[in-house]
Amino acid sequence: MSAKKFPRFRWPTITAAACLTAAVGIWLAGGRPDAGSSRTATPQTIGNDTRRDSGAAELRSHLSTASVKEFPGLMKQLLQVRNPETRQQMISTLMQRWLTDDPQSFGVYLDELVVGEEQVWNRLAPGMMAALRELDPAIPKTHLVQSLAERMIVMAAETAPHDALGWAREWLTGSNLDAALGAIAAEMAAINPEAAIKVISEVKALSNRMEACAGVGMTLGEQNTELGLSWASSFALESEQAYALSGVLSGMADRDSSRASAEYSKAVEMMKTRFRERVLADRAAAESEVEEEYEGLSPEEILKAELAKPDPNLVYLEKAAYIIGSALARDNPELALEWAKALDIYQGKNVALEAVFEEWAANSPQEAWQAYLQQPDRGSEVAAKIFTSWATTDVDAASEAALSLGAGPERDSAVEGVAQGWVDAGATPGEIATWSEQLSSHSEKDRVRAIIASESASENPVFAWGQLQQMHNTARRSELFHEIFPSLAENNPKVARRALAAIGLSRVETEYFENMLAH
Repeated sequence: MSAKKFPRFRWPTITAAACLTAAVGIWLAGGRPDAGSSRTATPQTIGNDTRRDSGAAELRSHLSTASVKEFPGLMKQLLQVRNPETRQQMISTLMQRWLTDDPQSFGVYLDELVVGEEQVWNRLAPGMMAALRELDPAIPKTHLVQSLAERMIVMAAETAPHDALGWAREWLTGSNLDAALGAIAAEMAAINPEAAIKVISEVKALSNRMEACAGVGMTLGEQNTELGLSWASSFALESEQAYALSGVLSGMADRDSSRASAEYSKAVEMMKTRFRERVLADRAAAESEVEEEYEGLSPEEILKAELAKPDPNLVYLEKAAYIIGSALARDNPELALEWAKALDIYQGKNVALEAVFEEWAANSPQEAWQAYLQQPDRGSEVAAKIFTSWATTDVDAASEAALSLGAGPERDSAVEGVAQGWVDAGATPGEIATWSEQLSSHSEKDRVRAIIASESASENPVFAWGQLQQMHNTARRSELFHEIFPSLAENNPKVARRALAAIGLSRVETEYFENMLAH
């Protein structure tokens, strides 16, 4: 209630000690005494403060006596404390015990927070950092605690990248610091792109640098295209250039898909030209030297073989090709199709076509299907994308079209797409199993049974195992067995033992699953 609505009272008999007691109660309960506030304590508010103060005191007392099993529940209560300083102090106290007594269980707790998508990192991270400052200096340097701190800092970077950067530099070392800096740079780009670019320069491992480049590039593409394109071209290594440019173009796609597609086409052609020039220069430098793989070939044949190789860095742009293809297809699928077809196979053509037809089929499946049928070089991967999108909106029409195809990889992929799209639309595994009875070939049945088994693995592992038993593709069956067995062992150990005896795994794999059953 504001000062304008709450009348101001005077308490001439209140003592300094009473004022101090009320202030401490407010502080512990979640609010600070506000010198500018016009609210005055009343008997009701003093009562509330006393109860809150008592609750905080109980929590503090429990911090020193709780068992490790009680730590997750206790942490949940601490995260709800309203006052930031009180909350951080108590979380720090609990974290000191947790990281000392059982840091591995804290890792399990973090896993559960991630799975539950709990948004608590901006409250949990400061408490953990405060705890690290109070621990035996050897504990924060252990491999496990370093890994836990890295996870915490990276998650906190989503909302507080500058704080996360300070914590990373304070507590992390080696590969943990390097990985964290890369992740923080990607988050920081949204609020301070110049600072994010500087952070990337500190990242040492190429894999971490490339991931950071992609993340920062995505943000720059969304917010500042010119800066993003200029920055991406500044890298000395073409691999880093490609990763950064892929991010920039991906970020541009929703805002300006036409320019993004033009910049993509220009970039891949330029990379192709530069690669050709490097090949020619290398062959000239090699003179008469011939690698083992080219023995017996003439210089002209060797050069032709070398020029036929693609620039390996082109693969880093494929994510951008997919995102741009989708964005173009939302506005003009015919134009998007022409753009994708103009690329060569090494420049992301297949990925772009998949994106275009997937987006097209989501909006106009019949049109997308007819356009696909007119393509001279149809691919089964594209068919799968079309039918997955189609089945999410009209499974009957998608099923009829898929079953009208002749036997072969294209039909297998189309049937698989129908099953996956139907799952995405909310169909039960039982419904899809019934539908699959009309399928003719073992290959298409196996693909659908794989989808059914994967979908039902957690909630109905016995049913999933029944699907695996009917599969003819033994390699795929063994792969899926790894997915369903943990739930099967937990829900029905008797069936799990029979399944393990029947599946025919290697001795090492069998021992691994037997050990799972024993526990």
